[in-house]
Formats: sequence, structure tokens, C-alpha cells
Amino acid sequence: MSAPPTSWPFTTYPLVRITTGLLLMPHGAQKLFGWFGGYGLSGTRSSFGDTLGMEPGVLFALLAGLVEFFGGLAWCWAC
Repeated sequence: MSAPPTSWPFTTYPLVRITTGLLLMPHGAQKLFGWFGGYGLSGTRSSFGDTLGMEPGVLFALLAGLVEFFGGLAWCWAC
């Protein structure tokens, strides 16, 4: 088995970060704003509170959406 080219670590790490960020940001936007077919904060609140029993549901929905959206943004931005 041959060793990978030396340029791989310099190109793959930013690509993985950008891909992960671009996957997390829309997922958080679904929870916060209802974009990309999501239910928005009110729908996520009811899902977290009623279905999962996480009370207060609006707090957990807001935290989950903020972490996913801004975490994904940070992953993309830090490249």
C-alpha cells in the first residue's frame, strides 16, 4: 500500500469542515426559521416539549437550533 500524497491533509481538512458546516447550518435553520422544509421554532418546541418530554421545550428548541446553525457557520468560517 502506498502512502497518500502529501497534499491530502491540506485539502481534505478544509473540505470536511466546509461539508460538515454546510450540513449543520440548514439543519439549525429548519429548527429556528422553518427554512428547507422545517417546522420553525414553534414546531420544534412542541416536538421537544410534547413528544420528547424536554421542558421547557422552547428553550431546548432554541438552544438546539442556535448550536446547529451557528456551530455550522463556525465550522465553515474557521477554514
